[in-house]
Amino acid sequence: MQRLAVFFLSRYLRLGLLVVAATTWGTVRSAELPAFNEGAVQAWWKALPADADFVKESQAWQAKLREAQDASGVERIGTMPNFLGWLEVAGWLELAGAQPGSFLASPDGRAAFAKIGADSVLRKMFLANLSAFDDAPKAAEILCHIVHAEAAGCRELPQLAVAMALVWDQPFPENWPHPWVKRSDLPLGDADPVKRFHAFLQVRDGFEVKPGVVRKLAVDPKRLTARDLMFVIDTPLELKELAYILQIPLSDPRRLNDLFKQVPYDTPRMSRDSLLWPNGMYRLIDIGTKGGICADQAYFVSMAGKAQGIPSIMLQGQGTTGGHAWVGYMGSPGKWSLDVARYREGKYTSGVTWDPQTWRRITDSQLVLLNREPNTTNAALKGRLLARWALMNKSAENYPRLLGIAREAWPHSFDVWQLQAACLEERKLPPPSRKLFWENWVAAFKDDPDMRFQGQCALLRHFESLSDAKSADALRTQIVTENKRARFDLASSLAAAPILDLGAQGKWPQAWSSFEKFLQETKGQAEGNLFYNLVQPFIEQAAQAGENVIAENALKLAKPRFQIVPLSTLAVDFKALENLLQKQ
Repeated sequence: MQRLAVFFLSRYLRLGLLVVAATTWGTVRSAELPAFNEGAVQAWWKALPADADFVKESQAWQAKLREAQDASGVERIGTMPNFLGWLEVAGWLELAGAQPGSFLASPDGRAAFAKIGADSVLRKMFLANLSAFDDAPKAAEILCHIVHAEAAGCRELPQLAVAMALVWDQPFPENWPHPWVKRSDLPLGDADPVKRFHAFLQVRDGFEVKPGVVRKLAVDPKRLTARDLMFVIDTPLELKELAYILQIPLSDPRRLNDLFKQVPYDTPRMSRDSLLWPNGMYRLIDIGTKGGICADQAYFVSMAGKAQGIPSIMLQGQGTTGGHAWVGYMGSPGKWSLDVARYREGKYTSGVTWDPQTWRRITDSQLVLLNREPNTTNAALKGRLLARWALMNKSAENYPRLLGIAREAWPHSFDVWQLQAACLEERKLPPPSRKLFWENWVAAFKDDPDMRFQGQCALLRHFESLSDAKSADALRTQIVTENKRARFDLASSLAAAPILDLGAQGKWPQAWSSFEKFLQETKGQAEGNLFYNLVQPFIEQAAQAGENVIAENALKLAKPRFQIVPLSTLAVDFKALENLLQKQ
């Protein structure tokens, strides 16, 4: 009789039809969910059969969640603690789709997966940081690997394990870290995230730089969030490369400013117009001794920061003398400094870097915005969970509304806005809905010029698709006016598009007139963004079309407006345009 009672109890637990309330259990109606608390979660996992199909369990939970949603109304799900709580369980279970031979198909992998599912810290932290653009099953598998191999380390530094899983779930970009080195010259290696996690723990505990001299990391990783640590462990270099650079004393992150100046600048290389690294393997010791251009200096300094536990990034942008690379770092938890070697006289309006979680490009202003509402907040977990719920119901009629509820929970989540933008196209929503969405986007990101600009450009394309020339012209003028001073890079890119379109259509008199007018209107604001967004492509386009007079006049008009410093990238590229026209 006792065995029979235990059997039925375990079945009820697995189906989620009991409520944990103190130490008593009671049945609930079919449309209700069990009361969510960690005791209930642990009991559910404990009662799960050893051979349970995790994906089927997720599907059962999803069906239960849909019943509760239908009973209470879709608008209420964001205010239902039991719904959100069990959505954590369903969301984690959904990631268990193991391929034959994968770690999650093994007994150790399944045990680690169940362990994380019952661990409130790891489960919540992982789901709060999981992007819609991560390879979620792969990230879950990496996390399970780390938990299995380094259980003690995960208890001490769960944020490091989560960061490692969410960075290493996708391959590094082919042009990482920058375009001026061949990938075959990069000393890549030690790609096992478990090995790298273990190595980080060893360095964290202290590293010997010479006999009898032991140092610790410049920043205690316990003080950093999982998101912060993504900017520490996002390097695929061999571990011995990072071990070399640990010899550099960096007791204070601010010392990165001095380190940049200590890497020699390779002036002869610039004079040869040879931007590509010419010295064989791209080893840090060679950059440190032989020197390099600004991209090499920035790479060296950012790698030094990462090796010593400092969240660090390499930024690239355009200024008065053309392209430049500099460094940003987190000087104290949550606070980025983005101006190492960002020389004031260069007037670099914006810097671009990699987001190591998704390997998408983001600007410095977007980095600051994302850091303003960290993934450690309840709003982040709620928003991420509701976004996962929307994706679980992507084929449902209410998918657009589910995305809207996720966005309302965490209004500045880039992920959900981008998912909604894709939904507009996939569902072919009517023009009024499209217009309202992009207007809402612009309003939501009024304090971030890059995201606001993306929304405005999308709204501009919407007007153009409707042949609403009046609204399109007014909005284009507004965008250019808003960005002419603080973000000339955005203004010049938008202004260049219709000018280049005229050239593409063969309307060269109109194209030349518009080109000349914009240069007159922006007199005194000539810098790299104007050159690369408009001047260079316009002259190349004209030359290719056989419009040599227009190309030569454009060069004569544009060149005197720029500050052309010898051996700068701008000087090199202006020289290339002159050579192009001489050959025509």
